[in-house]
Amino acid sequence: MSYKTNSLQVAAYLATKRGITLAGIDKANSNSILFLFDPADKAAEATQEYYSGKSMVDASELFKNYRMLKDMLFDAKRSGIA
Repeated sequence: MSYKTNSLQVAAYLATKRGITLAGIDKANSNSILFLFDPADKAAEATQEYYSGKSMVDASELFKNYRMLKDMLFDAKRSGIA
């Protein structure tokens, strides 16, 4: 089972973190989308790093992934997924 988050910022961090892969997106409810990441255990651990302030990733990659995920959100909304 994939790790799920609805936070765009956390998703951008996870997409940037080595060893974690964006598995896709899913509709959480009528107002939000979930980002899915594998492996779930590494993604959960990285999320704890993010919230504890111990996260370290390349800033340019982080911003590139943030923009990519934001585009995915807009495309999902446009296509009716969200």
